[in-house]
Amino acid sequence: MKKLAWFYFLTLMISILSGCSGSTVALIDPIIQQQAPKLIIVSHPVGEGYYAVLDKTHGHWQVLSISTTPITRRANDKQEILFVNRRLRSIAPSFDPRVYTGQATECTPYIDDDQFYGLCNSYFSTSDVGTSIVRNFTSCFFTLCLAAGTREVLDHGKIQQVVLESNLIDIVKQLNSAESHQVYLAGLSR
Repeated sequence: MKKLAWFYFLTLMISILSGCSGSTVALIDPIIQQQAPKLIIVSHPVGEGYYAVLDKTHGHWQVLSISTTPITRRANDKQEILFVNRRLRSIAPSFDPRVYTGQATECTPYIDDDQFYGLCNSYFSTSDVGTSIVRNFTSCFFTLCLAAGTREVLDHGKIQQVVLESNLIDIVKQLNSAESHQVYLAGLSR
């Protein structure tokens, strides 16, 4: 009985101590703030905007395509998809809605399906090591490791890195400018 109480005490302490390590809230990079002062990173697309398919080629992220229609499927596992709000108010990964989980999710190799683009198979995630250790320890104790896996958290820093490397904010500004110019020309032709 003492061993079981000790086990629960250790599990509780590890989970309390690991709660702080899972935080991925990051300040917006100063370069991004200069380009888009009101931009925030969120967990899902908000409003109207652009869906950008990005790929890391030769060690550098670049935009492969950009669209106003939702994109949630990747051609391969090396690609990522970001949504940028048209007014540059928010940016978010464009995960498949069937596996949308918000800021964090539990990933279990026995259950997860890699054909759906989500936090479990995205570059934009980081493992919460403390919570994952507690989860796996508890899983192995109670379910013979059938529920083992990791806790993945949306990594705002990685999103910012991709935005900066790909020059995504400038591309969206150019698209907005082109659209405004088209609207202006359409108004003149009436």
